[in-house]
Amino acid sequence: MTTLSWARLVFAAFQLAAQANLGESEQLATARPERRRTERAGLPPRDVRVARLRRTLSADRDSEADHGGREWRHRWVVRGHWRKHWYPSLNDHRPLWIAPYLKGPADAPLIGGDKVTIINTPPTPREGQ
Repeated sequence: MTTLSWARLVFAAFQLAAQANLGESEQLATARPERRRTERAGLPPRDVRVARLRRTLSADRDSEADHGGREWRHRWVVRGHWRKHWYPSLNDHRPLWIAPYLKGPADAPLIGGDKVTIINTPPTPREGQ
């Protein structure tokens, strides 16, 4: 990996870290049957912490009522992408990562094929033999 590649990776990481609404977490009480099982086993009761990544942003997209006059009959996955977002308080455009999300009506079937992304390093000469 070249120095430029590492610099781009670090820049992207800092851009992601600078964004708000990347995730949310909440503390939920354990369900009653599970609490009773842990009490019978002599274990201390514990609540469950649920972390959701990008839930608020994708939920806002799904709840949009106006689709520009379009009537979609299915849902699909919009890939994650960078966008230059205007910040009026800074009077500047800054890169903003738009996470992947589902687009289309909530009750419609999801289309699209299976996609597998493999992130791998090239084999060393010894492994290639």
